[in-house]
Amino acid sequence: MITMYEGGRYLMKETKQPKYLDFFDLEDKHLSVLAVYVDQTVRYKNKWFFITYKTKLFYSKKDRDNYAENWIKYLYKQPINLTKQEEIR
Repeated sequence: MITMYEGGRYLMKETKQPKYLDFFDLEDKHLSVLAVYVDQTVRYKNKWFFITYKTKLFYSKKDRDNYAENWIKYLYKQPINLTKQEEIR
């Protein structure tokens, strides 16, 4: 029997067509608390994003705990771990 561990991530995905007219302007300091903006339209660095929450299954508790919680995805690119992006700056 295999034990699976469920973890989640917040994905800030770029969009060209915002879903809602009410939106939040985000700055770098807000990226660590994407949970507050789930299912909302946000504007970050003059681009529109929609924030969702996705779950993922892991084979070990260690992998689940080490998985990044916040991600950003620009159009036509792979998602980037926000903590890694902040280290690059």
